[in-house]
Amino acid sequence: MTKTEKLQYLDSMRNSIYPSKNELYRMAVSYTDELEMAQRVLFKNKVKGKFNPLRYIASGSFSKVFLCEDAEGQVCVLKLSLIGTELDYKACISELNAQKIREEKNLKSIVPYIKGTSSIYEARQTSCLGYMPLQFVMPLGISFKIFLNNLLEGRKLTLKEATFLIYNVFTLIRELHSHNIVHRDIKLENLILMISESEKTQLMLSDFGTLRPFVSKGMYTQKVQTPIYTPCRLRNGDYSELTIEQSKKHDVYAGGIIAYQILDSHIIKNTTDAKYEMLAHPKQLPCPKNCNQRLWKMLKQIICNGNNIDQIPDVKEVCKILEEIMFEVHTKQYIPNTSRQRKSSYEVHESKSVPKSRYGRQNNNSNLGYGAGASAGFKPKQNEYDYGFFQAPKKIEHKKKKSVYGEKSSNPPQGGFRPKKNTGSNVARERKNMQSIIDSLLD
Repeated sequence: MTKTEKLQYLDSMRNSIYPSKNELYRMAVSYTDELEMAQRVLFKNKVKGKFNPLRYIASGSFSKVFLCEDAEGQVCVLKLSLIGTELDYKACISELNAQKIREEKNLKSIVPYIKGTSSIYEARQTSCLGYMPLQFVMPLGISFKIFLNNLLEGRKLTLKEATFLIYNVFTLIRELHSHNIVHRDIKLENLILMISESEKTQLMLSDFGTLRPFVSKGMYTQKVQTPIYTPCRLRNGDYSELTIEQSKKHDVYAGGIIAYQILDSHIIKNTTDAKYEMLAHPKQLPCPKNCNQRLWKMLKQIICNGNNIDQIPDVKEVCKILEEIMFEVHTKQYIPNTSRQRKSSYEVHESKSVPKSRYGRQNNNSNLGYGAGASAGFKPKQNEYDYGFFQAPKKIEHKKKKSVYGEKSSNPPQGGFRPKKNTGSNVARERKNMQSIIDSLLD
């Protein structure tokens, strides 16, 4: 394949797997929560500038993330960093350094901050103890973890799809390492899908609190927060005796753990997940079913050498092998079909109150995500009691007067909050709120 053909293939894969601009915005808003009173108070007291909080996105080890509207009415994401220790202060300085490097080196792999709306640059002249929380403002996006959870609903990835996604992750690492920068906290939550300047969906890196631009060895000691993505040798945070090339193996190892989850079509939810312990100590890790021998050999060399990082290949070697595998699979199996209209695979219901289905996370006429419902094979008989193929005995239900509390019950709550009559559903109000945000983004 020529270089032009390879670029065309990568572009077609991106368009077929990643969500479009409209789909991405809908997903991003759908995975937010309604603001609680405590979050509103925190936002009002700590955030500087004319920002209006719309929704709550998530919280990290020392920060909280909000969906906001700025003074010009543009929807954006605001990350509020709560500085309590010297370590938090250093993490914020690292975030500043990442943005400076991004501008100087024109790096496309780093999530950009919106200029003119952040108060981050004041940190350089202020001590840790006397400073208010820092705020970082960035464009709207979704985490790679949310994207993969939607992509993997009810299906397995093909080798072609999985290899493309893995290659995309390692090319981000390759760009950082080419400038002697080590991220040290690469994980699914810190990979963000955003809309680029060319209006295409692009994968980027975020959260640079542990970033280190290397100039010499013996300077960098800081314990990381996510052990599963860290080689065993480095879980104590000691980089003092490592060379630049050895330190880069941390990011390659993290990429290998992400790659295994993609190939296995199983995203680890938390530390209680059965696969968590296997990946934390991966000597007995089974080969994913859709993985060919060459890819598995490379992956094992990465994730099974946590105690011997010199044996982990560098990112350039990994990307070269992935390119060869990816384009080999393309020439053998992939036949582009430009006439086929791709149906949206990222339709996310606007309300979190949709009932769960036995076949997937949500039941939306079996069309949410990739195969959220059963499409073939045995389907248990459905009835109002949802007992599968067992028919439940019919019950005689006496008609009861519908109460103002939304249930067929004559027993109102005995105390506490009593809803007003005919106020409508909280779910309906939340759906209307979400839809207005989506509409403003798509205008």
